[in-house]
Amino acid sequence: MHAAALKGSRRGFNRPRKYTDAVQKLQRHGISVNGCFVLGMDHDTPRTLRLLPFWVDYLGLNLARFALLTPVPGSELYRDYERQGRILTRDWSQYTQSKVVFRPQHMSPERLAYLYEQVWKRSYTWGAVLRRVKRVQVSTPLEKAIVFFCNVGFKFLGKDM
Repeated sequence: MHAAALKGSRRGFNRPRKYTDAVQKLQRHGISVNGCFVLGMDHDTPRTLRLLPFWVDYLGLNLARFALLTPVPGSELYRDYERQGRILTRDWSQYTQSKVVFRPQHMSPERLAYLYEQVWKRSYTWGAVLRRVKRVQVSTPLEKAIVFFCNVGFKFLGKDM
């Protein structure tokens, strides 16, 4: 949740310091919050990625999803990375958001792949899942069950990465 990373991805209008308040307001109104994170941005370092599971907990999210940055063929990002010699493969079957297809700026492709796997594992321990379900407010048992099963689904989705 680095401000420079947000600006670099044209999300400079986001205010990370206000995220916890926004999450809590939504939850007070019975809305569960799913945080989606893209790993491998140019400002990401091994340290910032290792801290992602902490941020998921700190923000009080009910769900979290992680994807690897994927420079889609034909996009400006793809053209930039191609000019920089950072595209690793042109096998489009690898462009799944769960495989590293480019050379990251601050780590090896293998390190990014390893950290991606670790972020999923650490974010989806059973303890983390139960903490996220416990945060569901203004809810019925059915709503808590839905958040629980969504977390379980993401837990196993992450294992398949």
